Amino acid sequence: MKIFTINYSEYGQGNSEIEPVRHFKEKSRIFKQHKGIPEKWVILIIFLLALASNVFSQDYDLIVTDKNDSIACYIDSISENTIYFKMRYNKKWIHTQYDRNQVIDYRLLSVNKKDVTFKHGTSYIISPDFLPINQSNRNIAYANGSFSVSHYTYTLNYERILSISQNAKKTWSIRIGYGIIDSHGKIALATFNNLTGKGKNKFEMNIGATYINEPHSYGPHYFTIVLNAGYRRQSPDKRFVFRTGIGTPEGPYLSLGYAF
Repeated sequence: MKIFTINYSEYGQGNSEIEPVRHFKEKSRIFKQHKGIPEKWVILIIFLLALASNVFSQDYDLIVTDKNDSIACYIDSISENTIYFKMRYNKKWIHTQYDRNQVIDYRLLSVNKKDVTFKHGTSYIISPDFLPINQSNRNIAYANGSFSVSHYTYTLNYERILSISQNAKKTWSIRIGYGIIDSHGKIALATFNNLTGKGKNKFEMNIGATYINEPHSYGPHYFTIVLNAGYRRQSPDKRFVFRTGIGTPEGPYLSLGYAF
């Protein structure tokens, strides 16, 4: 497995020999020095600070092993020979440890979980570009809404990914959709889609055909070409899908979906 490597220069060159101490531990020392606060309240405040730290914090500590594994974790303490930390494994957070000679480097609060992709069920960091293709979610269902000066459409869509390039920077798929156009019209469409981009952010282009059953100068029902271009946010191993862009015959559109 190819491991995503963090550019440590972005986070500064900290002294790895300094003992890392969590913010709530430091606050614990300050509270205890204040004689006016009862000890039971000190314990409660420490507990609430620890809980808030885990629930709301977006940042993990980072450990890089001698096997080039990058692990997002919470470092508990560091002794002369051992690093003690908590990491996610088999979908559970566990306490574990590494010998110092097994660790190339570590950094505190240096990984934002929104910016990285994890190996399923763990906190091992990988790059979406190197996610095994068979782990990608190839089925997508999404609702699409579009509005223009002359009309609006609402459609439910199913998309199937046909091919993913080895570096995951190009994806090809097909889409079918059905819905309403304006008050009483019906619309059905089929498109061939291309996604280009690195990681979660993609540029999307669609081409295809649509059948519209609605009174128009062309007649009560007619076929026309579908051409769309826009932005899609979709990580290969995540569920949430967001699309927005502009095209014909829909006009400006917005989609929310689920990959599986």
